[in-house]
Amino acid sequence: MAIRISQIIDSEAAVRDFLKKIAIDIESANSDESFIAVDTEFIRENSDVPLLCLIQIATHTQCFVVDPFAIDISFLNDIFANESILKVFHSATQDIDVLYHANIGVKNVYDTQLYEMLLSTKEFISYKSIVAKYLNRTLNKNYVISDWSKRPLSKKQLQYAVGDVIHLREVYKLQIQKLHDVKRENWLQSEMKQLENLGRELISDKKNAEITKQLFAWIENRSRERNIDSQSIADERTIRRICKKGRVYIQKMLKYRGLINEDFRDFLLFAKEVVPEDIFENPKHNLTTQSLKLILRICAEKNNIAPIIIANMDELADFVHHYEKKDSDNDGKENDSNDGSSNVFQSQLIKGWRGEIFGKYALDFLKEQISIEIKNGNVEFSKR
Repeated sequence: MAIRISQIIDSEAAVRDFLKKIAIDIESANSDESFIAVDTEFIRENSDVPLLCLIQIATHTQCFVVDPFAIDISFLNDIFANESILKVFHSATQDIDVLYHANIGVKNVYDTQLYEMLLSTKEFISYKSIVAKYLNRTLNKNYVISDWSKRPLSKKQLQYAVGDVIHLREVYKLQIQKLHDVKRENWLQSEMKQLENLGRELISDKKNAEITKQLFAWIENRSRERNIDSQSIADERTIRRICKKGRVYIQKMLKYRGLINEDFRDFLLFAKEVVPEDIFENPKHNLTTQSLKLILRICAEKNNIAPIIIANMDELADFVHHYEKKDSDNDGKENDSNDGSSNVFQSQLIKGWRGEIFGKYALDFLKEQISIEIKNGNVEFSKR
């Protein structure tokens, strides 16, 4: 069934009509269609508080555009906080953060960007790329940097806004089928729970959350000034890497003058002023952690999964630290655990699917029970 574009929800009468229609849509949908796709348009007037400008919601028959400038949007809480209704986002962290600041809590979340990392070694795939992959469509992203705070909105702005959530429904249905085929549809339940509970960055280091916001805000402001896509300045992965690696890393990138454009150079200069000095890495753990990074990459490629969805560098370093600390504490004592869990019992890397794909190999490596070899051009683990 083709999705119709409903009126903008910008009055009390429109709100009452919306609540009736969405209740009917959710009740009448079959199990494969009983979810809503959600997107937001916003700007950041400062580094702390984003200004929510639009909320787009698509059911299996209609697409609604809620104008938070015209009405009190608290009526959305009954829908967004309803745990029986699945809310599908792409790159949900910023959307949920924006809704969080507008006092809208979100429960039962699905993020197509994060789940895509269980189907590909690519990290943080863009919405444009995921639509091209699943729907073979090229999105026009000219309006991504529109001034969404101005009223009235143009027809082209509205078409762009509703197009994203309509495509998102189609992407989700195709993606969830692929995940079901490889039995991975439930692998990120804890990450989805973190998203709904925190309304904050999921994978990046939480202590860098405020710096991350400042960097995103600078990029959004520059993209509006130059009328360019923010992704052409710096993507999400680059921002997270800058936050983690500090000023020396930025200085190294600034040396490659011929390989960076003016906007990216200006961004790096701004970032250099707000990020902290390099994070101290304990030399004792550095080589071991880097070795685990190699094992992680091997395991991820063998299973066609993005490495970062299994573990990031901080988690690898913590894994090594806790293993070595427990190993030192147990020096001279019997350890009857066959899986090494007594040494790293708090790490999620030895639990569930992460333990099966990566954790057991990491433990064997730390216990010096396996080595890495190249056989017939392939990297393999060999028992010692």
